[in-house]
Amino acid sequence: MAPKKTVLKLTKQIEKVMALFPWFFKLYRLYYRRIVEQEIHLGCISCRDRVLCIGGGPFPCTALEIAGKTGARVHVIDNDLEAVTSARRVVESLNMDNIVRVDHAEGERLDVENFTVVHVALQVTPREEVLQNILQQASQRVRVLLREPVEKYKSYYAPLSREYYARSSSSITQGNGTIKATMLFHGGLTNKHANLKKPVQDGWPNGSPPAGRGTALAG
Repeated sequence: MAPKKTVLKLTKQIEKVMALFPWFFKLYRLYYRRIVEQEIHLGCISCRDRVLCIGGGPFPCTALEIAGKTGARVHVIDNDLEAVTSARRVVESLNMDNIVRVDHAEGERLDVENFTVVHVALQVTPREEVLQNILQQASQRVRVLLREPVEKYKSYYAPLSREYYARSSSSITQGNGTIKATMLFHGGLTNKHANLKKPVQDGWPNGSPPAGRGTALAG
């Protein structure tokens, strides 16, 4: 197995083990707290937004932090069924399943028109195809946040061509062990998408959220 795939697989396996013990979230959130706070500021995320997190993994810390800090409804998707099962268990154990939803889906084929913010995780692959799908579908009001790895770990993650770096409207330096920066994009890869999108409706995409739980983060 190639070194890149070995490292990413090991990372996912570690997260799956951690997902069996939800109290790990209190420690894990220390790693993500400042990262997500800066991303919330960069993307101007508020309780009025509908957020899609692509690549939640078995421990969807970013989605939980966004929901807990802003009150926004967050829909998490991952293409690993085992990771989705683990993530749902974590979300339910933290009483966050009325505001955070987890589903199995492929990011490069997902319909994103019902969302106002899309967050793309560092481990997502193929990253460029996922980003292209988002930018082609989304209207110009949609903010897209994409994490960029530090130089020494860049080869371990899916590449992004220079064309997409040029399309980024802004970025914020993270100074994290693996995350160099978070880049901000706006939808509307072609002009025709600016006027064709439907307005965002209240409620969850294609359905209603589970009823009746509190939304505060544990800890």
